[in-house]
Amino acid sequence: MLVLNDVTKTYASSDFSVQALKGVSLAFRKNEFVAILGQSGCGKTTLLNIIGGLDRYTTGDMLIEGVSTKKYKDRDWDTYRNHTVGFVFQSYNLIPHQTVLGNVELALTLSGVSLKERRERAAKALEKVGLGEHLKKRPNQLSGGQMQRVAIARALVNDPAVILADEPTGALDTETSVQVMDLLKEVAKDRLVIMVTHNPDLAKEYATRIITLSDGLVTGDSHPCSADELQLVQSEEERLQSPVEQKLPKEESVEVVKKPVKEKNAKKKKAKMSFFTALRLSLRNLSTKKTRTALVSFAGSIGIIGIALILSLSSGFQNYIDNVQRDTLSNYPLEITSSTVDFASMMSAMSTPPASKEKYPDSETVTVNEGLKNITNLAVSSVKTNDLKSLKTYLEANVDFSKVSAIQYQYGLQLRYLKKDKTTGAYSEMEDPLMKLIPSSVTGGSSSMLSSFLPSVFSEMLDNQELLQKQYDLLDGDWANPNAADEVMIVVDQYNQISDYTLYYLGLMDLAPLLYDSYMFALQMQYPGQEIPDSIKEEILNMVEKETGTAFDPTAPRPEAPTFTFRQLLEEEFTVMQGYDFYHKENGVWVENPNALDSQNVASKSTTLKIKGILRLKEGVASGSITGAIGYNKALTKKMLSAQSNSQIISEQKANSSVSVFTGEACTPQDYAENLTTLGVASEDTPSAIYIYPTTFENKDYVKGLINTYNEGKEEEDQIIYSDLVDSLMGSVTIIIDVISYVLIAFVSISLIVSSIMIGIITYISVLERTKEIGVLRSLGASKRDISNVFNAETLIVGFLSGILGIAVTLLLNIPINLIINHFAEIGTVASLPVGGAIILVGISMFLTFIAGLIPSKIAAKKDPVVALRTE
Repeated sequence: MLVLNDVTKTYASSDFSVQALKGVSLAFRKNEFVAILGQSGCGKTTLLNIIGGLDRYTTGDMLIEGVSTKKYKDRDWDTYRNHTVGFVFQSYNLIPHQTVLGNVELALTLSGVSLKERRERAAKALEKVGLGEHLKKRPNQLSGGQMQRVAIARALVNDPAVILADEPTGALDTETSVQVMDLLKEVAKDRLVIMVTHNPDLAKEYATRIITLSDGLVTGDSHPCSADELQLVQSEEERLQSPVEQKLPKEESVEVVKKPVKEKNAKKKKAKMSFFTALRLSLRNLSTKKTRTALVSFAGSIGIIGIALILSLSSGFQNYIDNVQRDTLSNYPLEITSSTVDFASMMSAMSTPPASKEKYPDSETVTVNEGLKNITNLAVSSVKTNDLKSLKTYLEANVDFSKVSAIQYQYGLQLRYLKKDKTTGAYSEMEDPLMKLIPSSVTGGSSSMLSSFLPSVFSEMLDNQELLQKQYDLLDGDWANPNAADEVMIVVDQYNQISDYTLYYLGLMDLAPLLYDSYMFALQMQYPGQEIPDSIKEEILNMVEKETGTAFDPTAPRPEAPTFTFRQLLEEEFTVMQGYDFYHKENGVWVENPNALDSQNVASKSTTLKIKGILRLKEGVASGSITGAIGYNKALTKKMLSAQSNSQIISEQKANSSVSVFTGEACTPQDYAENLTTLGVASEDTPSAIYIYPTTFENKDYVKGLINTYNEGKEEEDQIIYSDLVDSLMGSVTIIIDVISYVLIAFVSISLIVSSIMIGIITYISVLERTKEIGVLRSLGASKRDISNVFNAETLIVGFLSGILGIAVTLLLNIPINLIINHFAEIGTVASLPVGGAIILVGISMFLTFIAGLIPSKIAAKKDPVVALRTE
């Protein structure tokens, strides 16, 4: 039973107050059709809103099943509206972006009913009011009567104890009004229906009880509750003072029983809207405003596009730099040689000012700055010997090869390469063409210096097949087996070219024309403006024939540069021998063997190298790790080291370090060392140089830290000194790119914040547009938090759409950006948005729009449901 005890309602403002209800005391049966009549402004709707829990009474009390509502909190009123009350409004108050079925489902959604059950119950309620065939229609597709029947179905779907109807036929024609009233009369058979109307005829025809209100007071009640009907259950403190009891005859008063609130509401589950439902409501609302939603999402995406483009370029350039770092580090490793100069100590000493000198003296004398002397002394004193044997053992035990591409050891082997004439079968040693082209008599020995600036023809490949395959494309043939000492790879440049220097060295091009021109140029320098004598020209031709082994006719047409097919190159073979193999023993001493290149001697002491495949640097790779045109495996180096154990000349020299094997005479330790160098003597555990190839510049710091750890606790002379040619170059570039990226992101973030604020404003506009919907949801039992969640969900959806749109536009823009960069800089795919970055940006977009929508959502939650329902 529903009881009102001396209920008042005052609307107060800063200037005046209006008392809408002035001590209303009423009791309602559990099933009756009550009509409340009265003129406009008499308090009918206010009374209905208080009974429905939409509005709060000022004084007095309302008892629900004998339980006082004085201590009800917002959550209790929400639960009451959801489980106990159903509203039927004059203007229907259907949510336009929901279907008919969706409108009816709402109350059940707030009750926590499962999807399947609420669909079935909502459909059943609509069938009961004759709308079973209109489930998927929108409210604007229905007539006024149909919309009111939807409102009745929505009120009935949760099986409430009380139906409150505020002028339910006020907007309907006579025929439709009769249909609606018949429905309400049917409903009133098993529950309480309270209808507010200004039509007394309608009230008399359908209502079982008519209550008349005038100026906030009850002036008439056609069928009040008797004392026997009243089963008041209220607090002991209020029993004797109850206005209802005082109005009833004393002999009809009933005993009051105190019942706790918890006991009464124990089975009623608190109403709560799931966030998924909030998302669904907001998504349907946004779908009705597709153009505005699209424009708002695009505006919100502008900041995301800016940041995503910067992130794409920054990430792409960082990847490019990482690749350049890896490629550069494969050419410029940390270098540790057996003898080195401590440049750090040397530069530190050179930069230290003389302690005894005064700056800007007043004296008139000039003294000597002994810079050259100091540099000379420092150069001598800074030469240091590194213990590479111990370092090699330490590195192999401690290095993390996930941070190091490879460690390469150099041993000072004296390898000499031979070419076999395919016609005669004779061997000839490959020689530096510059040594022939620019004789030392002309250049003063500068030809050897010039050749030092050219890459070596043969070089050891890194023992890292994965790195090699990342850097090089295999054009033909196969990759050399890393364990095969006799398999080599030949490298061409990006134009499929091999330098003429390499081809001359390998004997694949005739050096005679170039050698003749070189000699003639040198002579013209000696005979400026004069005719060179024929006798000297004849000498030149003889020299060319001697050097190349072929006669040269300067009058014959010059052949064009040769072209080689891949198959031709793959058929080439070379032979390698060690320097000590060119000596034999005569009269107890070792001398150069004039027959060293005889086929029999070569066959017994050499290794034949076969070109296994042709490589070319991949497009976009800055530089490769193979420094020569011909790359051989580490296995060849190990084979050469192993072969030295069988060398007689090496064994003899090692056995007697005081006698030179070349002269048979006593030798100094320095002579002995020079002899071992001449012979190319080496030991696998004692390299002459170590080259460490970190994968990145950050990992280079790791390697340096490893060496510093090795140096800890050692005397200065025992510490390792290393050389680093590109220590800070690429690191500085990375820092610059990072700084530029951060600055640009900071600027673009401003637009992101501005767009988020704009979304907040749009959300506030949406709050204003959906004010009536807020009132409807509150009437169905939605809490303030539920309302807030609806608009938070809307901002999250807009933020998600903005983020996705921003990412999509960025991916599209990256295509022309990459084409432009590739056109001007010949760099491949640079603008590349990382997947993780894209996900984070979508998250940031959602977070910022969520933050921007917090204030509008709070405004929505605080709206008075009574005021909200009046909004048009």
